[in-house]
Amino acid sequence: MIAGTVSAIRKWAARRKALLAAVIRVVTKPALAYASGDQNVADAYGDLLGNGLAEALDLVAGDAEKKPSPSDADAAGLWQRLEEMAQTSSALLDKLEKMPELASLPPDLAAVEDHVRGLLRKNAALQADLSGISQALLEQALSIPRIEKKLEEVCHVVLQMRDVALEDFKKLLINSPLFKDWEEFHRADPDAVRLLNEADRHFLAGRRKEGMECLRRLFEMRGVGNATLAHHLGLHQMGNGDLAGARATMLALGDRADLPAQLRQTMIAASTFGRQGHVAVWRSLPRGFEINGKYRIEAEIGRGGMASVYRAVGIDDLNEGEKFAIKVPAPGLLRDKEMINRFGREVAIARKLSDGSPSQIVLTLQYEKFADPIDGGIVYALVMEFIDGENLARFLARRLTENRPLSRDEIVAILTPVCQALQLAHSRKEPVIHRDGKPSNVMLTRDLLAKLMDFGISKTLEEADSLTRTGQAVGTPDYMPPEMRHPKGVIDVRTDVYLLGCLLQEMMTFHPCGDVEGRRDLPGGWIDLVADATSRVRSKRPASATEFLERLVNAQQGLDQVAETNKRQRRGAEEQARELLGLGNCAEGLKVLRTLDEHRRPAKLVRELERAALLLPRVEALVKADKLRRWLRPTVEELAALCFQRDDLKRLLQRDELKPLGPGTVLQNSLGMKFAWIPPTAWYEAHFKRPYLMGSPDGVGQDNERPQHRVILTRGFWMAVTPATQAEWKRVFKANDTPSNFKGDDRPVEQVTWQEARDFCKRLKDLDAGQWGGFTPSYDLPTEAQWEYACRAWRTTQFFFGDSDSSLGDFAWFDANSGKQTQPVNTKKPNPWGLFHVLGNVWEWCFDVYERYPSGEIVDPRVDDKSDEKSRVLRGGSWSADAGHCRSAFRSSGAPGSRVGDFGFRPCFRLD
Repeated sequence: MIAGTVSAIRKWAARRKALLAAVIRVVTKPALAYASGDQNVADAYGDLLGNGLAEALDLVAGDAEKKPSPSDADAAGLWQRLEEMAQTSSALLDKLEKMPELASLPPDLAAVEDHVRGLLRKNAALQADLSGISQALLEQALSIPRIEKKLEEVCHVVLQMRDVALEDFKKLLINSPLFKDWEEFHRADPDAVRLLNEADRHFLAGRRKEGMECLRRLFEMRGVGNATLAHHLGLHQMGNGDLAGARATMLALGDRADLPAQLRQTMIAASTFGRQGHVAVWRSLPRGFEINGKYRIEAEIGRGGMASVYRAVGIDDLNEGEKFAIKVPAPGLLRDKEMINRFGREVAIARKLSDGSPSQIVLTLQYEKFADPIDGGIVYALVMEFIDGENLARFLARRLTENRPLSRDEIVAILTPVCQALQLAHSRKEPVIHRDGKPSNVMLTRDLLAKLMDFGISKTLEEADSLTRTGQAVGTPDYMPPEMRHPKGVIDVRTDVYLLGCLLQEMMTFHPCGDVEGRRDLPGGWIDLVADATSRVRSKRPASATEFLERLVNAQQGLDQVAETNKRQRRGAEEQARELLGLGNCAEGLKVLRTLDEHRRPAKLVRELERAALLLPRVEALVKADKLRRWLRPTVEELAALCFQRDDLKRLLQRDELKPLGPGTVLQNSLGMKFAWIPPTAWYEAHFKRPYLMGSPDGVGQDNERPQHRVILTRGFWMAVTPATQAEWKRVFKANDTPSNFKGDDRPVEQVTWQEARDFCKRLKDLDAGQWGGFTPSYDLPTEAQWEYACRAWRTTQFFFGDSDSSLGDFAWFDANSGKQTQPVNTKKPNPWGLFHVLGNVWEWCFDVYERYPSGEIVDPRVDDKSDEKSRVLRGGSWSADAGHCRSAFRSSGAPGSRVGDFGFRPCFRLD
């Protein structure tokens, strides 16, 4: 008896655990989707969170009668939070436990989640219960310590991730989109601020392990943020040294402009360090450390292969309060006397180059020697001018992640002072050769003023380091001219010219060995300049940095002259062609534009001429045959606007046969199907004095309905008054039956795949081609933008009849009134533009691939990937959907081959 009772309790506990974990996953995935901007990523991480939660439940509730010892602080904390979550959701869990659909639970947590999600979707009362507790559950779920077992793996990865600066990694932690800004984070959890400061102290004191432990704890406190997301999307590749692979992984996310800022920072780090290999780990100088009573360390701001760079402030009478950059070689590099002397000579040369404070050079000010505060060893430091900006390597990496190639003006503006700095060094009595002119040694101010730094010093440090690595060449391979690869190579000014060529090539292509011929927008002379400057034959290189600069500028000016000539030629041809279009002489207009190179022809004007050339003869033929019909009105309006000097077209618009079409004007095709006229958005904007906005504003609807954005539909279209019916299916396919589950000729056809719906439209086009006087009806599924515009009519509310769903039953068949089946069309009220059952009855396939909405204005959107594999959009709700799924902006999707009992469609067409 006792054993049976214990067994029953254990079964109840396991069932309760599974339901709680499923509910948490249902709650957290929308938040994750919002944080990541990618539903697939959210699902993947939601699975990880849910599994972690299940394991946490197992940890503290493996035995229903056992609670953790109060001395076990971690387990006790877990138990307390799980009890809070169970208490918060107890009423909902009680209801779920009593539902017959959940009488037996599958062993897989994801399957349990699907069951729970399906019940919530169909049961309004359960949805209301979940809505009331979702925010509290979300906060509790994201605060559970140690919910993700892979945190230790992340820490291990970050320990290997030596190419990413500490400051960058901290930004990954701080900038999670679940917190809007640092102040909100501070208010949310002051302990996180303490941990971050503690981590700072450990890192700056060289205690990397302790610092990483603080960051790991902070990581846990942050919950689900983009730091973890970034790990799953490429940080592990960075940690393993596959920086190119990491960048490719993150680039695969899609539109780089939509990436979270910290992911872009990670990509920048991958691009910046991708060709430099791993950076050695050494202890940092502690914050506040004073160097010889002159400078106080504020922060480590950069670390390369051979040195750390710190931001410092002057503390003596001469430099009090002034900012400096202090470069400290890595420990052990300068212990050899010969290398110390050589380093001193290079510093002396750099200081001489700084005489007169040339604006093109990062000034070298001092050379300091002091005792290491950690081990007492001798440390050498170079005191330099502090530049408030970033180096060129990071600048280029950032522009690459933003997909913004450098313009020719930007390239010239950056390279001009670099060439001038090199010429200044080369023109000395004893020429100074830089030998290391890679992007990381070019600093950019916030105004993009370039300054060259590290004359010879970096090479000295690299050569010191190479003494401990037998057979390893010194330098960055992509920037190494042939003479530097050979032990007896002669180094002179042309060595630096070679590096200038590499810089130009990287600024053109984002890689020092990139394909410059792909940049057709840049001067062709630059391609020759890159080829000459990077030639293995030294005599082919420009003789000096000045000659390199002259060729750079002259090629740009030559391109400007050619561009101005081409601009005048294009302007003249465009004006002549537009005049011919206005007269309706389209063939001559196209002939004029074909005198221009194809890439310089105005594409919009070419399309207008081609369309007018197609439509004008057809309209003239109908006029001559006296066969004008009202459906021709939009075409004549379009032609009158294009051929603006044709008064005969304007007079046509005054005839009774072409009375204006109002929204919802109905015509019937040759098969008896009725279609309503949906005007272009210009009509909407003219009548209501506002742009048409697609989607939902913040705080309304689902995350995938945002961002709300302006859509412009340049042409009107005809949309079927009802969803395609079973009778229409039989006529089009000449069949005796339909794939529908609920039979009836006046019911909408359902269980239709996306491919079958498009096949219906194609066949309809062929069957209906004869009645339009030479015009061709282009039947197809509506785009998602067309569907929502037609559904809303002129309303901006959640439904086309208002924001409340109380009247939905007057317009739609949905789960509350459908009797769990489709219903005949034309049995409810239409929307203001005459469309019946645009909400409810059956989900309606749209043409578009299901994707996240873009930001900003978009014209005639049509999202296709030329394949039948990606999910396609479904709109409108159905007989089995609740009221929320019948909102005008609600988005769903399905695989193109899905055959479901509430999937239908509604065709539309234009006349071309």
